Amino acid sequence: MPNSDSENKGAPKTGESSGFGAQNPNAAGGVPPQGAFPPYPPQGGFPPPPAMPFPPPGAFPPPPIGAFPPPFPPQMPPYPPQGAFPPPPPQGAYPAGAHIEYDAAGNPILVEYEEEYVEEVPPDSADANASAAAQTPPFVNAGAFPPPAGAYPPPAGAFPIPPAGAQPMGRSVLGDQTVVQKFSEGDVKFEENSKAEKRNQTRQVLFRFFLFIIVAGALFFGAYKSYSILVPKKSIDEILKESEIRTQKILWRLGDARASNIVRDFYIKSGGIDAAGKVYDKVLQGTMQTGINITSFLCIEKRGRAYLKTGDDAVLYYLLNEADSSGKMLETSSVLGKSERISQNLSAALCALVFFDEILRMEAFSNTSREKNPFTYAGVEKNGDGSFDVVEYKKDQTVFRYFFDVSSGMLSQKIVESNGVSARVVYDDYAYFGEVMYPRKRAVFLNGVRYGTAKIDEISLNRDLMFPR
Repeated sequence: MPNSDSENKGAPKTGESSGFGAQNPNAAGGVPPQGAFPPYPPQGGFPPPPAMPFPPPGAFPPPPIGAFPPPFPPQMPPYPPQGAFPPPPPQGAYPAGAHIEYDAAGNPILVEYEEEYVEEVPPDSADANASAAAQTPPFVNAGAFPPPAGAYPPPAGAFPIPPAGAQPMGRSVLGDQTVVQKFSEGDVKFEENSKAEKRNQTRQVLFRFFLFIIVAGALFFGAYKSYSILVPKKSIDEILKESEIRTQKILWRLGDARASNIVRDFYIKSGGIDAAGKVYDKVLQGTMQTGINITSFLCIEKRGRAYLKTGDDAVLYYLLNEADSSGKMLETSSVLGKSERISQNLSAALCALVFFDEILRMEAFSNTSREKNPFTYAGVEKNGDGSFDVVEYKKDQTVFRYFFDVSSGMLSQKIVESNGVSARVVYDDYAYFGEVMYPRKRAVFLNGVRYGTAKIDEISLNRDLMFPR
């Protein structure tokens, strides 16, 4: 059963004023009783106020600064006089707010319902005025007049409900042939535009490429002309000399030693480093005499090996190797057929007749080893009226000694010692065969005894011949 305190909490108190009910009696949707407000006076029902003369300037002293507080709030207009409000709006025009009731005299009374006890605040206190200002609808502070009709959302049911089963607007275009044709035409146009764009890109790339070629050519030509103007021109002889020197550096493989320099001078005087370095095979034709027998011969020399054919009626075939002065006799003309090894004296004599500078040339132009000075200088030897620089070369059990004429620089003699046999060759009558000089006459001495001679009639260089097979 509720006590008296809870009953007093829910009952309105007569004579209370909320501080804003006089301005907005319908704020909570309640309707005041008939006659709560006086009727509007008729047009001109109020007499005009009597004319009041203005006091002369200076009649009143100006108030001191800060004597009057500024209006609060600044934008709030003054309250209208009693009865200046229009009649209350219809039921439900204002949003739901605080519940307003009225006493017997028609004055609005603010009633607040809370579960907890609310301390009552006198109507004229500052807290009451702040609470009333916070609960005042926005239009009261904006001008103390109600909003026009339709300012708030309409009540439920104000808008018509669309009919059930409403169909979406538009139509299907899948079966429209015109639209399908338009799509096809658009695809064709897109392909044409893509191809045209690719062609334009290709033309741009080609144009840039040719432009680059033209600019690079112009720069190169300008550099060439500048070089020809700044650098003095050389004669043809000087250019050929420089070319020969460059070629010699490429072909020549020996180091800077005295023996190597003697060999180098020999090749320079016999036709040049360039010409001598390009020789890789030779074909010799001539005659040889041993005792009273004179016979023709043909020899193919290639990389230190030789295929020798002797005789006119009784033809003999030999395969010789200069590195060790060895040789064998072939039963047929083919080097792949049966063969028989010949004596050391005969092989040494035949090697001395057909070989010339093969060991020197292979070491000077085809040397791939790390030894850049394979030759040894053995001093100077005098023989008759001449002096000779002696250069030695050793290959396994074979020793080669080359005698270069000091005055001419040409190879004059060669001694080969191998397996107890000494073969000495004397070279004479040098002549050009192609671009290189070779001796036409060769005299062979075997162990100090004259063995025979050979006369070279023709030498063909770089014929790319193979040994008969």
